[in-house]
Amino acid sequence: MKKIQLLTCFIFISAFSFSQWTWQNPLPQGNSLLSVCFPDANTGYACGNFGTILKTTDGGATWSFLQSGTTMTLYSCYFLSCDTGFVVGEYGIILKTANGGSTWTSKFIGADDLRSVFFVDANHGSAVGDWGMTVQTTNGGATWSVHWSGAYSFLYSVYFTSASTGYAAGGGYINPGTILKTINGGITWNALTIPSNSDMFSICFPTASTGYAVGASATILKTVNGGSLWTVLPSGTNNSLYSVCFTDLNNGFAAGAGGIVLKTVNAGLTWTSSLIGTDDFHALSFSGSGTGYASGNYGTIVKTVSGGTNWTFLSAGTTSNLHSVCFVPAGGATSKGYAAGSMGTILKTTDEGLTWNIETGAGTTKELYSVSYVSAAAGNSIGYFVGESGTILKNSNTDPAWSLLTSGTTKNLSSVCFTDEQTGYVVGDGATMLKTINGGSTWIAMQAGTSHDLASVCFPGFSTGYVAGDSGTILKTTNGGATWMTLTSGTTSKLFSVFFTDSNTGYAVGDNGAIVKTVNGGLNWNSLASGAGWPLFSVYFVDAYTGYAVGSYGSILKTIDGGDTWHKLISGTDHGLYSVYFTDVFTGYISGDHGTILATKDGGAVFTEQHLPEKATYTISPNPAGNKITISGNPALCEEAVINIFNVEGKQVLRKAFQSQKRIEMDVSTLTEGVYIVQIKTKAGVECKKLVIQF
Repeated sequence: MKKIQLLTCFIFISAFSFSQWTWQNPLPQGNSLLSVCFPDANTGYACGNFGTILKTTDGGATWSFLQSGTTMTLYSCYFLSCDTGFVVGEYGIILKTANGGSTWTSKFIGADDLRSVFFVDANHGSAVGDWGMTVQTTNGGATWSVHWSGAYSFLYSVYFTSASTGYAAGGGYINPGTILKTINGGITWNALTIPSNSDMFSICFPTASTGYAVGASATILKTVNGGSLWTVLPSGTNNSLYSVCFTDLNNGFAAGAGGIVLKTVNAGLTWTSSLIGTDDFHALSFSGSGTGYASGNYGTIVKTVSGGTNWTFLSAGTTSNLHSVCFVPAGGATSKGYAAGSMGTILKTTDEGLTWNIETGAGTTKELYSVSYVSAAAGNSIGYFVGESGTILKNSNTDPAWSLLTSGTTKNLSSVCFTDEQTGYVVGDGATMLKTINGGSTWIAMQAGTSHDLASVCFPGFSTGYVAGDSGTILKTTNGGATWMTLTSGTTSKLFSVFFTDSNTGYAVGDNGAIVKTVNGGLNWNSLASGAGWPLFSVYFVDAYTGYAVGSYGSILKTIDGGDTWHKLISGTDHGLYSVYFTDVFTGYISGDHGTILATKDGGAVFTEQHLPEKATYTISPNPAGNKITISGNPALCEEAVINIFNVEGKQVLRKAFQSQKRIEMDVSTLTEGVYIVQIKTKAGVECKKLVIQF
């Protein structure tokens, strides 16, 4: 069991945004939504993975992103009104807003995750979480007290019928099938006897005595005497149920695995089921007897206005994994692009990613791992898609028809690269290396000189190319693949991607955050410090100095000095990212797990630079600095000024408020050497300056 600690950590979170990557698929975003709450008919909130908080003011027609100030998983949200609400999540975080999510205050209560939050009135609230932790407030969240429930269980749901009486549901491998009750506002809890060993994920009481709990293995329990006795109700499904909600004594809903939604109109005696989708639903919320919402995996949101008879999707886009993204170079235009992935999924955009539509004519259900387009005659471009079981597809930018080419192999093909309209190369599992000199009509097997799986191929010149793969393998050819030489990469990590900026300078990335670089055409490779300990799947450089690498856990790394240093950008997701592609120095795209497509229009900048009016310009000296900095400039500093300092990852490291000072002196001696962003906030606006700390 984890030891619970009460931490008095208070953080102010502003709406200042650092993520410069926006979702293009799915929409409005693709992080799983674990909780949804509608305090009125039009205003609703949803929260979930990677610190995601969404808000709608038009009944779900449109959603906006709120800046939570954290990348931790947020499990539950509860709003007392359209303006005042609470969100809880990992490591005991509790967020509160009193202005509809414009700003949030944050507290960390204990060291364990909080899974559910509920308020019975404006003052009395409770949250529950891992290892039986419960926390309570009696003053609207100003302070919280920790009360150990006595249950060695993960508590997933809490519901109070009054300020004193409440229930919590949970389970786990030590105590499966847990339901607890308190009659003193959460100070002490008693375990109730229930006829199930299934984990219970959600609990709801439409009246003081009548309640329902749902859980694993399609379990539905009901009590009519405040939990003294529970009976099992027939659910009519095998799907686990994660959320239960009743709109009155008779009408209730349960939602869960596989996109199932159950409905009862007779107080749970019978349930009818509907499969609304394929992805799990985690939460339900009804704003009226007929209008309700469900949220779930990969950003799924659905709505009913007919009491559950019909449901419509408020979210859109595929959730299939997308392994590769590429844009068409025809005639210099970059508005048309493709992404490819699981089960033969191919998405196409003709408006720089504002909309992505599924291509239906490719005719394959095989996994697609790589896509590449090459300029052809008369402003046309030809695209090649390679993947599972030797699949190679060909497509013309100007012709909707797709061709399935004969590759001559059943091996999985990982990467494709064309040097001109006729000449191309493909590599894959089992040291597979193929070449075509007639636009894919026929493919010739080449001898790799290795037995390792090969993951990536890159030709910086017509005859000179490189291949990377398992166990740090890097191969080079200078004669169009007729012969290959094995290079010493200096790593044994699997390399997933290789990219050359010119004939001499190249990079490869792979497992364990491996990044290697050569400046002499591969004769020597040096390991670069990425700061990542997880796989990096793709690397791309827009010029000799500026490059990107993407990988597991939503990681995006950027360098502006040719790889000497790499900075972690905030992607906005923890999904695996497999492919990165830039159409110019500012415009880039990333594809990944669960349909993820992210885009940037400013090179993925770490921070949003906001300027004051022209006359309000500030200076920081010295810069570089060591122990102290002086900020001076416009007389606006004479009023209240708030100075926030952020590191390159967007994390706030210093904050201080000043009153009526023409010159501000600030101690920065606690900062380590590196680059920081100084945000100067006054009544006139916000300005950002770069600060270098150097000793």
